[in-house]
Amino acid sequence: MLCTVVMIEAGEKKAMKQQQATDRPDTTTPRTMRSDELRRRAELLIDDFAGAASPAQSADLHEVLQELHVHQIELELQNDELQLTQKRLEESRRGYMRLYHDAPVGYVVIDTAGMIRKANKTFAGMVGDPVEAVDGTPLAGYLAAEDRSIFLARLRSFRKNPADKQLDVRLDGPGGPRFVSIRAFSGEIGSVADESPGDGLLVTVTDIHQRKLIEKEIEGRRRELDAILAGMSDGFLSLDGGLQIRYMNSAAEQVLGADRQQVIGRGLFEVFPEACASVFETEYRRVLLEKRARSFETFFAPHDRWYEVNVAPFQDGLSVFFRVISDRKKAEDAIVESEQRFRSYIANAPYGIFVSDGHGQYQQVNPAACSLTGYAESELLAMEIGEMLAPSFREAGLTHFQTVKEQGQVQREVRLRCKDGSERWFSVSAVKVNDDRYLGFIDDIDAEKQTQEELQRSRRILELNHRIATIFLTASDDDLFHDVLNLLLEAFASSIGLFGYIDDNGDLVCPTMTRHVWEKCQVEEKSIVFPHAQWGGVWGRALLERRSLLANEGLQVPAGHIELHSVLAVPIVQRDEAIGHFILANKEGGYDQEDLDLLEGVADQVAPILLAYLGRLRRRELQSELETINRQLHKNESLGRMAGAVAHNYNNMLTVILGNLEVALADLPQHDTGLKNVLGAAHDAARRLAALGTNMLIYLGQSSTARSFPPVDLVPLLEDYGRACKQNLTEEVLLTIRLPDQPVPVVSDRDLVRRLLDSLFANAVEALGSNGGSIELTLTVVSPGEIAGDHRFPVDWQPVDNPHACIRLLDTGCGISAENLERIFDPFYTQKFTGRGMGLPLVLGIVRMHGGGVTVRSVVNKGSVFKVFLPVADVRPDGGSCDGEER
Repeated sequence: MLCTVVMIEAGEKKAMKQQQATDRPDTTTPRTMRSDELRRRAELLIDDFAGAASPAQSADLHEVLQELHVHQIELELQNDELQLTQKRLEESRRGYMRLYHDAPVGYVVIDTAGMIRKANKTFAGMVGDPVEAVDGTPLAGYLAAEDRSIFLARLRSFRKNPADKQLDVRLDGPGGPRFVSIRAFSGEIGSVADESPGDGLLVTVTDIHQRKLIEKEIEGRRRELDAILAGMSDGFLSLDGGLQIRYMNSAAEQVLGADRQQVIGRGLFEVFPEACASVFETEYRRVLLEKRARSFETFFAPHDRWYEVNVAPFQDGLSVFFRVISDRKKAEDAIVESEQRFRSYIANAPYGIFVSDGHGQYQQVNPAACSLTGYAESELLAMEIGEMLAPSFREAGLTHFQTVKEQGQVQREVRLRCKDGSERWFSVSAVKVNDDRYLGFIDDIDAEKQTQEELQRSRRILELNHRIATIFLTASDDDLFHDVLNLLLEAFASSIGLFGYIDDNGDLVCPTMTRHVWEKCQVEEKSIVFPHAQWGGVWGRALLERRSLLANEGLQVPAGHIELHSVLAVPIVQRDEAIGHFILANKEGGYDQEDLDLLEGVADQVAPILLAYLGRLRRRELQSELETINRQLHKNESLGRMAGAVAHNYNNMLTVILGNLEVALADLPQHDTGLKNVLGAAHDAARRLAALGTNMLIYLGQSSTARSFPPVDLVPLLEDYGRACKQNLTEEVLLTIRLPDQPVPVVSDRDLVRRLLDSLFANAVEALGSNGGSIELTLTVVSPGEIAGDHRFPVDWQPVDNPHACIRLLDTGCGISAENLERIFDPFYTQKFTGRGMGLPLVLGIVRMHGGGVTVRSVVNKGSVFKVFLPVADVRPDGGSCDGEER
């Protein structure tokens, strides 16, 4: 049974071995040979076993089986070893496959038709397809269209001539065409995957795109360098270490007059022997020795030229750049001459010239710059641009300098601070020469700038004045001041303000208060009238001093007053008298000198308009008063005629009484003293009554005219009168008399003049009172134009065109109030019948008789000044002086 099995197994194994022998190549080894021999012996024994088996055969069979068993054990051991080897081979194969697929080079196996049989991952990544998709596709299909025919032709050529192994083509990849190098290897090769033999080609595909780009760039730069060297205007020589010519460009060929095709490869000084032992040879050998570039300029007499040469070590030789600079040398000489002329021009230029560095530090200035700014040259050279700029203009000026740096030039008007501290306008033109050199020209335009500013200011003033004049012409009296103020508030960007005028009492009246600040102002007992005695603060000082003032800080106001941040106060002045006032307040940012100048200009233009307007108002008031006075005059005229008639009749009757009393006194016995005293007292009273009647007639103008008298010189008359007065005055009264040296004749009666002086002196002494004081009597001669028009009496008196004697009496007494001033010449104004009751009216009557007039000025508690004007006869206006000799 066992033998049968062995025989069957042996037969099967024999058949399998025979089949394997036909399928496999002969791989016979000593060990396999022994196994085969044992197998053949066993097979023979088995074949023979079919017959009768002898003992010897059985022993042999047993031996064979024993050996087979041993061999089986050996085979099993060999199989384990083979399995271990197979495992190692498999691991090596996997490592190789990793190297194969991850190699930086693409591997492709193609057949004779160029179809891809196998490719690694690197190649698949180059073309952007999976490895499986690459197999079975033509390699040429992945090449750029214009390179496919070249590749196929080279493939056919390679099969004929395996020496044609490498080709650079472009491969279409996911990022576009890229240069690759394809290299083929001939001979039978196996696929890496299945190791099956084949007659294909192993092709490596290497990415050389970056190298190609670099080579292309290098080639482009080489061509560019060749073009530059060929096209440059400078001559160029490339010399080796023995100073032989390796290259010469066309410019060098032209300058040196040599054919470069004939001189390349020859020694430099062989071609140009005239340069031997010259500066050229010396410098070239020095650069070779020191390995350091050098530049020099030299005049080469054999060529009658100036050369500029730059020599640098290059590889094992020299690179030499040179140019002919004869024209430049001539230009430099011309520049030196031009520089000298330029310096002379700068030194003598009528406008200032500054040269500064990039930081604004002055490096050079001309005399005109010093003259215009007042600084010495050394002072300017120690300064920067910012130090020259006026503080208010520094930021803008530095911005202009930055503009020059960025744009190369600029022209501006700047404000500079001169050495004397003044700030002046200059026109500046600045040019950037280079990053560290700037040239500036300045010209003084301060006067022109002021003219322009004045013109602009005048235009604004003209516009404002035109609008203000229109308001004065068209607005009602109720709206006029308000409309003007609204215009000014808008023009000066102010929130509040006042516009007022000075009334006849010298007080400030502000009609605009009722609309602009009345509700906001919480001051107690507020009024639109500000009495002269209460003027204070900035606006009050401006009025009192008749000058404009502004304040932007430190403003104090009374309780309840509107808070003020800034104030601009400008008085309106006409003929040196304040007639009105502009007050503006609370402008955002405060007021400046320009605002003050502008409002002053408006005030100057408004002054005559306001004066005319106030004149119209006063004329209206005077017209109303005149109508009242006329009515009173008509009434007084009737009363005057009646009083005159009464006075005449009264005087006539007194004449009879006086005559009878005188007769009675003459007839009385000498011893009848009692009756004589009674009649004498009656006679004195009648005489005083007669004088009173005469005074009444004089006041009424019904006495005999003074023009019937001969001329009388007032100088000795006043001198005698003053001497007599000094004797009668108390020690508390100081009398000063000033009389001219020349006669002052008037047509008058001495007695009338004395009576006039009596009345004036009595009034002055009464005004002084018991405290005493000073009285000054002055005589001058004036023209009609010098006679004041206010407080003139009679109110309708107009001086004739003739010089007038001016008797001026000044006292330092109690003065007369404004409301009483107009009534002092009314008869019986006081309780004193013989004193001031008829004294001053008598003065007015005497003056009226002479065709003259009286003016009065008085200040309460300060005193009064009475001026009596009488026409003079045959006397020049300069016949006397107020500053005459004191008598």
